[in-house]
Amino acid sequence: TPEDVAAFLADPASDARALRTALAAGADCAPWPTVVRSAGRGRTLITALGPSLTGATLGPPEIAFVESLALLLLARLDQLDYVKSQRERLRLQEQMALAREIQRDLLPTLPDVEGWDLDYHFAPLHEVGGDVVDVDRCGDVLRIAVGDVAGKGAGAALLMAHVQAALRAAW
Repeated sequence: TPEDVAAFLADPASDARALRTALAAGADCAPWPTVVRSAGRGRTLITALGPSLTGATLGPPEIAFVESLALLLLARLDQLDYVKSQRERLRLQEQMALAREIQRDLLPTLPDVEGWDLDYHFAPLHEVGGDVVDVDRCGDVLRIAVGDVAGKGAGAALLMAHVQAALRAAW
């Protein structure tokens, strides 16, 4: 609507600087400015239609065509954003898979202790977790540490690795 166009042009935070500048300079570029909004990402695109190359007045069919092109452009931009977000999600999944492998590599190997059957099961709720399991044998002394760091996920896993490193340094 004309009100949408006026509000968009009046908003100093909008991306209509070039159009505002052209209008202020008296350019004959926007007798029918239109605002097209994307449904998905909240983008706004302004089209500024001027006279045709032949000097003919542009009518509703031409304006509708340009608005359709603008909607296609906005849809493509939304699609590109989606692809970018999916790539980022995949990158994070790969990083968490690597973190899970590293965390499993930090789990202790259980020593053979005569008369004892030692075992544990490590199954974090998410890709990584905050459970601490460590075993150390020093002569006849078997030291076992079991703990649960408050929280879940990567932060708890990092804290677990720190606690485990401190335990191993103390032993």
